[in-house]
Amino acid sequence: MNDPDAGAAESACPGRRLQKQSGMVRDQVSKTKQYAGLLVALTTVVVCLWLVFRDIDWETAIAATRRADIGLLALSALVGLASFSLRALRWQLMLAPVKRIGHFKAYGPLIIGFFANAVLPARAGEVVRAHVLGRQEGISRVTALTSIVVERLLDAAVLLVVAVIAISGQSLGSSVQGRVQRIAIVVVVLLGVAVLAVMFRRQLGWAVNTLLDRLPAGFQQRVRDLLHHIGQGLSFFARSGRVGAVITLSIGVWAVVLLSVWLASAGMHLDLGFSGAALVLAATAVGMVVTVAPGGMGTFELAVTAALQLVQVPWDVAAIYSVILHVLQVVPVMIVGAITAAQTRWWELRIR
Repeated sequence: MNDPDAGAAESACPGRRLQKQSGMVRDQVSKTKQYAGLLVALTTVVVCLWLVFRDIDWETAIAATRRADIGLLALSALVGLASFSLRALRWQLMLAPVKRIGHFKAYGPLIIGFFANAVLPARAGEVVRAHVLGRQEGISRVTALTSIVVERLLDAAVLLVVAVIAISGQSLGSSVQGRVQRIAIVVVVLLGVAVLAVMFRRQLGWAVNTLLDRLPAGFQQRVRDLLHHIGQGLSFFARSGRVGAVITLSIGVWAVVLLSVWLASAGMHLDLGFSGAALVLAATAVGMVVTVAPGGMGTFELAVTAALQLVQVPWDVAAIYSVILHVLQVVPVMIVGAITAAQTRWWELRIR
């Protein structure tokens, strides 16, 4: 039954009624966006997997799977998982000027973030990772996210070198090489801007303060706090020794992942060689990044299968290899990440 007093109160207070209606509209818009995002992700997965498997010869694919060396595939999974220890060590060094944290204190949020990337769309795990670290260690989420962005730029720089090596070993067109060069320029410029911002932080701070002095006082403080936290995320650039160690670890991370890819190809009896494995590694990165689906599902398989055509691997074998490689790279992370998340209970670390 409707409460007549409540109805009278709403009639007497049109502002409250409008506020309630506005809230309902916002909720409806939010739900519509979520459904639209889910539809886009599902469509992407279906289309990509259809392109990969539409003309596959299942007998050939199954025969290739039966010939696989389980030992090498298991070793590939373990090696790939080991790369996350190097990632955690790198993150430790990047955050050291802000706060010194132990290896497992960095590893936990990192593996939870990658676990979230595997089950949530649009790489939302990066935000989860920053949130978990912030709540556990008292580090600003903006600082954590800034360090993650720089980390991704360093990864992109290493992967571009890998892509150049892979391309140099294959007969690809000049247009592909041109695209890689343009992307490399963008990454180098972004990293250069970050380094210059740290090198000339005093002059930059003076210029920013001069501009902020002309803004309203309340807005000034919010912007100052934001810039302060961003600066903390970039502060490891201030020491050349730490920068060198971070770059070395970035190379090490992808060298280990490259070894994992090569072991998986050897387990499937594919003779890719170094440049072929490098090409597949670059394709896996593209498949994971250029996606809205959880864990790069669909785009990963399509990118790897297409890349293997450049080294004359039959489509049927390439398609099944892409699935196996995806499982080897994602499932161990999901298992360890789920266990770590359950122990941490990160979903109870509410944003305040």
